[in-house]
Amino acid sequence: MNAQGSIDEVQRRIQDELRYQSSLELDQATFDRISRIPIARDLSIHARQELVKRLDSYNAEHADLFAQAVELIDDKFMPIIRRHTMSGRAHINSESHLLTDPLVLAMIIDIFADRGYDTVIDVRRYDIPSKVNPETWEIECREKIVWRFIVNFPGSRIRRGQ
Repeated sequence: MNAQGSIDEVQRRIQDELRYQSSLELDQATFDRISRIPIARDLSIHARQELVKRLDSYNAEHADLFAQAVELIDDKFMPIIRRHTMSGRAHINSESHLLTDPLVLAMIIDIFADRGYDTVIDVRRYDIPSKVNPETWEIECREKIVWRFIVNFPGSRIRRGQ
């Protein structure tokens, strides 16, 4: 802060600076309302420790399900991921019934995270016509569920002409 000038000028600069600084702070009521949402960097402080605990828990408490999740990744996902090594991004669609269990989805996200992949899962639901009621001509549908995994990882950069 520049303390050069008359007392009135210095006082005005101080007041202007305080007004500016206070404009960067949330109103207390606003802060109170949103403060229960954690700050992103705070989530990542103990993320590795929490991930290890979850993976060990899956293996100890849900060994069969965990083994099935690992097998699904190894058998169905990794061949697709390997084909996308250059780009570092793979989109994988699966209709595996195993994925109806939310715990399996959590396991897959955690397994990929531990292995260095960033994974996002999207669920798509489709109505597939299965038959027509001959009396009402109403089309009866069955639901088809497709889980889409978007897997990001460090891609391979090939040097060309260098």
